[in-house]
Amino acid sequence: MTTTPTPSQNAGRYERTYDAPAELIWELWTTAAGLEEWFAPAGFESRVSELDLRPGGQLRYTMTATGPEQVEFMRSTGNPLTAPVRKTFTEVAPLSRLAYSSLIDFVPGREPYEHLTTIDIESAGDRTKVVMTLDALHDETWTQQHRAHRVEELDHLEVAVRRRTGQADYDADVTINAPIGAVFAAVASVKGLNGWWTTDAGGSPEPGAELRFTFSDGVAVMRVENRTPGLVRWTCLGHSGEPEWARTTLTFELTEVDQAVTRLQFTHGGLRPRLDCYDHCSAGWNYLMGSLAAYAETGTGRPVSPGKGIR
Repeated sequence: MTTTPTPSQNAGRYERTYDAPAELIWELWTTAAGLEEWFAPAGFESRVSELDLRPGGQLRYTMTATGPEQVEFMRSTGNPLTAPVRKTFTEVAPLSRLAYSSLIDFVPGREPYEHLTTIDIESAGDRTKVVMTLDALHDETWTQQHRAHRVEELDHLEVAVRRRTGQADYDADVTINAPIGAVFAAVASVKGLNGWWTTDAGGSPEPGAELRFTFSDGVAVMRVENRTPGLVRWTCLGHSGEPEWARTTLTFELTEVDQAVTRLQFTHGGLRPRLDCYDHCSAGWNYLMGSLAAYAETGTGRPVSPGKGIR
């Protein structure tokens, strides 16, 4: 008779409550599409290749380091930037409990061993409590590092929940094959903004000043809140064509992946699915993210032109 593993006495217990039904939490934790939305520590992304949801079944995926600190950590420990990960399900009780063992095979000088994670899900009407129980690793340093990353995953689950339930701001995560300086110039200078967003941008990009953007449907005015090499943030003071933009925020966060690759994380804070303009505005941003990448990489973007629309 096989004995189901149980958490050890020194296991850590972490609890969160989400504004979502248990069915959504279960879907995000037990489907390939759901997991790929959030199931990775900061600076990594995951891609699922196998998911056999039953006791004894396996979850296999690749984890790729994308953030500079994570890239450096993987290299310093002698690990490749993309590594296969394997987990074996030990308990599967739909909508209530999920447990799996993970192969810990990335510790230098340490033989691979199994590690247990247990997820308990408790429905409370439209809200759901999640308790994640984590066994310790082989020493205190690795245990604390591992738990910090895993708790961070719960924050990422919150973002996925908000996105799925219409509570999330519009965001885009774009890898651009250009130095960080080129991307910064694209989002933090009038010349750059004319090159990928609208051909009629003006004003000053300095903190405290205002930028003015003219489109075929109206004029938007942005107050510059922050302008540093890694972070550009504006507050929309108004948009004559899109009144729902007023008091929203636009944030461009830049991270150098290597000398010729930059990660852009863009968020239009306040632009959410419940707004009337969300569908066409989010479609517009999707187009413009491609225009921004093209401009930073080649010097030629695809900006909109007042009176003419998209080029």
